[in-house]
Amino acid sequence: MKQLLQTTISILFFYNTFNITFGQTVTTLAGSGNWGTTDGTGSAALFASPTGVAVDGAGNVYVSDYGTDLIRKVTQQGIVTTIAGTGSVGSSNGIGTAASFDAPFSLTVDGSGNLYVADTDNHEIRKITKAGVVSTFAGNLYYGNTNATGQAASFDYPYGVAVDTIAGIIYVADRINNEIRKITTLGVVTTLAGSYYPGSINGTGVGAKFYSPFGVTVDPFGNVFVADTYNHQIRKITSAGVVTTFAGSGLQGNSDGIGSVASFNYPSSVASDASGNIYVADTNNNSIRKISTSGVVSTLAGNIQSGHADGIGVLASFNGPSGVACDALGNVYVADSNNNRIRKITTSSIPTGILGLTSIQEISVYPIPANDQLTVAFTLENESDLKLELINIDGNRVSTVEANNISGNYKLLVNIQSLSAGLYIANICVNGLMTSKKLLIAK
Repeated sequence: MKQLLQTTISILFFYNTFNITFGQTVTTLAGSGNWGTTDGTGSAALFASPTGVAVDGAGNVYVSDYGTDLIRKVTQQGIVTTIAGTGSVGSSNGIGTAASFDAPFSLTVDGSGNLYVADTDNHEIRKITKAGVVSTFAGNLYYGNTNATGQAASFDYPYGVAVDTIAGIIYVADRINNEIRKITTLGVVTTLAGSYYPGSINGTGVGAKFYSPFGVTVDPFGNVFVADTYNHQIRKITSAGVVTTFAGSGLQGNSDGIGSVASFNYPSSVASDASGNIYVADTNNNSIRKISTSGVVSTLAGNIQSGHADGIGVLASFNGPSGVACDALGNVYVADSNNNRIRKITTSSIPTGILGLTSIQEISVYPIPANDQLTVAFTLENESDLKLELINIDGNRVSTVEANNISGNYKLLVNIQSLSAGLYIANICVNGLMTSKKLLIAK
């Protein structure tokens, strides 16, 4: 952001270089918005503050329905069934609906189809086999911070759980202990990183500090990523326990950018796709954010305004999303908690050869007080049609600029002199295919 005196307009424009993602379409997979426990299809089903989602190899979505202490399953056709839980608070092991949970916040699925549930208020990690048999994998009903095997170990309100599908290791975001715990396939619990007292310190193992971590995921390379919720950061832990800050300034905010330039507002869940990109349920920003492997943070879908609107990218809206998961095709699923819905974000990357768009070489950001223009510069390999639309936060189009049969280096000029300060959406269309980016104008 550049700042000049008096008549200056400051502009932030965030983008991904060399790779544009099209088709960030948000739809509602299941749920009507009303609170309940009804199984059914699509909007006929009811959820109650769903907080966690996980996806198996067949594309089935599993939901930790926090408000009703149930574990639900949603097919790709939107058919919702209850696979475990009585619907009442409890801690019983058993088969399917004979078992009980207490405020399960998140869950994960391993390569064999077994589910692991962070059964938060029971201070346990529960396991559900494909046959629906529920057992206690680690922890007991008493909060604590003991490393041991199985039920001899203890947790203190575990919120996040993830599995390394190759090694079978379970990772837990142990919220009140401010630690990331590790559970082997034999149920041996150890502390991977963090210590009891909260903080924001990078380091190795117990030399690092977190502050109320809610979410955890594992990328294809065995790195663990943490939604360090009260620090408003995404942290990274190597297999050796080395903790660094991957993204986030540490202050509440809603800025896209690279690494610590970006900001979050109580991120509560993280997920990795097959390429190692990280997706974040940025709860208080009502957005789903994406972090590339190089640390570039962008807004995949949603905007700071709470709501329930299906649509493309930042024109869609969420209300307190707290869970996020990816399938093998790169689609993203969201536990849209305050909307009592499960949402799906369909993402598709179009090869640049099809578009003739080789890269965005630069996005030149002024202001120029003399003419108040925003300049967006493209490099195009083949003849293409371009259009740039600016949409205000109310969804109204406030500016459109078009250019046809363009190739080589080209610049779109947008007059922003008459625009008020605030958040806008820039829809960039290349040959009819669109990507959406956030644009902040501050006068």
